[in-house]
Amino acid sequence: MLTLSGEKEEATEDREGDFYRVERRFGAFRRRVPLPASIDPDNVHAEYNNGVLTVHLGKKETVRPRRITVGEGSKELPRRRSTAAS
Repeated sequence: MLTLSGEKEEATEDREGDFYRVERRFGAFRRRVPLPASIDPDNVHAEYNNGVLTVHLGKKETVRPRRITVGEGSKELPRRRSTAAS
């Protein structure tokens, strides 16, 4: 399970003549994302740059695909038996 949590705070201020307005928004958040069992928890890292969070998740070695060579076999196909009554 990947859990992301943080707090955000935003404030805006407007002044126009005799008018003064301030808005503030804040709050905590938490998101939980289920991860597949093929993820290696020791091979996870994240970076935060310009407001973007990037999370890199590595797969376990046993789950990585492998190439299997298929040799040429008999060219004759097995015959099917008919089960319908004539």
